[in-house]
Amino acid sequence: DIYETGDSLVIMADMPGVKEADLKVEIVSNQLTLDGVSADGEVAYFRKFQLPERIDTASGEAHLKDGVLTLRLSRAEEAKPKRIAVKTLH
Repeated sequence: DIYETGDSLVIMADMPGVKEADLKVEIVSNQLTLDGVSADGEVAYFRKFQLPERIDTASGEAHLKDGVLTLRLSRAEEAKPKRIAVKTLH
């Protein structure tokens, strides 16, 4: 699942049997790679996603709980919407 919440992008991936030590999460050139192997070595997971916007990789968080990896990635400042005030000329 991929969805947006405010200023961040949330990605959830089912990876049953994978331990933290056997999981690699990388972002290179706005491409997210998830790579993991189950503890018994029988199942391998590999997913690549093209991220839709610039991401602040320094502020990313990843949590693995009950076989579900949850990533929360913040938008980079330059990717956040900016409002421009409109003034009436007299």
